[in-house]
Amino acid sequence: MREFQVKRKMHMLLYSKFTIGVLVILFLLLSSALWGVYGKYAETKKNRELALEKLHALREQENYVRNEITRLEEDRGVEEEIRKKFGFVKDGEGVIIITEPPSANQQEIEGGNQGLLGAFFESIRSLFR
Repeated sequence: MREFQVKRKMHMLLYSKFTIGVLVILFLLLSSALWGVYGKYAETKKNRELALEKLHALREQENYVRNEITRLEEDRGVEEEIRKKFGFVKDGEGVIIITEPPSANQQEIEGGNQGLLGAFFESIRSLFR
């Protein structure tokens, strides 16, 4: 009989409102902590991806700089760079300047320079506008 009473007291203690309330509060605290850890994990994962992207970009930049250093260690590379930056030419070389043809608007503006025949056709064209 004594054993039955002990079991009944344990049963009443475990299923009491107080015990259930304590367990619910404990569950909520643990859930909150778990949610915080998950948030930090997600943020860390995002930061890791950003760091890997920056590392990749820095490695590409390092390769470019190393190639430029190698190129500039040669006389030909130095000469190319000087020509590109300062526009120097060697003796006997000529400079070719490539320009785009004037657009239709520029041709209309410069229409007064076409001569007498051009002015005549322009006046006839303006009559039909």
